Amino acid sequence: MISPVVGVAEEKRTLQDESIYDLLVDRFNNGDFENDLDTDTRNPSKFSGGDFAGIIDRLEYFSEMGFTLISVGPIFSTETYDGSEVLDYEKLEPHFGTKEDFTKMIDAIHEKNIGVVADFPLNGVSENHVWVKDGLLPTVPASEGTVDWVHTDAEVKGMLKDAIVSFVNAYELEGIRITDLGQFDIAYLNEVIAAVKDAKPNMYVFTTEATQAEFDGAPNFEKSEAIQQAYVTYDPDTSQLSLFNDNVDTDFIQFDELTGPRFTHKMVEERMFPPARWKLALAALFTLPGVPVVTYETEMAVNGKEAPESHPL
Repeated sequence: MISPVVGVAEEKRTLQDESIYDLLVDRFNNGDFENDLDTDTRNPSKFSGGDFAGIIDRLEYFSEMGFTLISVGPIFSTETYDGSEVLDYEKLEPHFGTKEDFTKMIDAIHEKNIGVVADFPLNGVSENHVWVKDGLLPTVPASEGTVDWVHTDAEVKGMLKDAIVSFVNAYELEGIRITDLGQFDIAYLNEVIAAVKDAKPNMYVFTTEATQAEFDGAPNFEKSEAIQQAYVTYDPDTSQLSLFNDNVDTDFIQFDELTGPRFTHKMVEERMFPPARWKLALAALFTLPGVPVVTYETEMAVNGKEAPESHPL
């Protein structure tokens, strides 16, 4: 008797299968006290000690919650705990750990069948960025202590694209999230996306902004606002949920984001009980069409109107 040979295709997640837990390395968990050089947990504007080792220590936490992607935010050498004021695209932030620590973290997360996404801020870098100090590229002032690159300059575009490709080639990430797009045009953004895909064909390329560029995933702010209005209080007007009738399942849907007020804050303003509201809200988030994005400590109903209050350790 001959037994039939059964071929089993390798299971591969698509974007529609993903759910994202969005954190800041410095504010998640401190696993290595050796890199706490000038941390101050009493000052919310300073580094708090979170690091790659701390994420490794909490892998069961992510696994038990069922997330498929962990977004670790910007991890380059930086002036600020949130990683936004980049100093050098070629170096990782010492408070977070070494390149070896980052690789170890990625490998450990992969063992849980979870992917890793890291940010690459295009603009809003520190005025002390190595390219600025060396006079390599032209800039324009941004907010206090930061600059934007001159978006029309060919050398700026070339060096940024090369830096992004170099970063994605250096680590086994599942995705890169390009933030602070500034005034870079759609054609250039598509060129960057294509360069990443050439280097890593299966890599996701995300952004945090509304754009017509060909990112794999981007937030749909209109839908996110609709679910906020529908679940922030009891007996609300839910007519805006009709937006989800388009059944687009690649839009990023979220109740809050790291740069704005927590959804819990809005619940408290409405004099609601956050645990009850969150249970309903998260049930909707994970059942409506779209890719759910959950900001770290949502599961604890963390409050906060703005950073750094909204970024507790």
